[in-house]
Amino acid sequence: MDGFAFQFSRSTKDGGKADLVENKHEVVEGKVYQIPHDAVRYLYKREGVYAGAYRPAIVPVLVNDLMDQAITFIGVEKSPETAPTQLYATEILRGGNDFLSEEYLNKIRWKIGRF
Repeated sequence: MDGFAFQFSRSTKDGGKADLVENKHEVVEGKVYQIPHDAVRYLYKREGVYAGAYRPAIVPVLVNDLMDQAITFIGVEKSPETAPTQLYATEILRGGNDFLSEEYLNKIRWKIGRF
């Protein structure tokens, strides 16, 4: 996804959470899932939309060399990047293993390691 950067800029009492920030010079890699329409309400709840923590956004994505659109969730209130918990960092990296490019995973590892 062009035009965004990955950060831990959603600070909570238990550490930084993943977030996207607009940045013309960066690209975010990620997974795209196809979900049934009736799962959207659950996803909004799980991602903190109803609590006001995140907002849904439709963004352009490249899937199998074709441009498409996907919904993502962007933090409403930004804070300086905060270290994620070890458990959360492990889950972020585990989710990207065997899917994200090694270069991108190394970028996330670097980001986690600098805290």
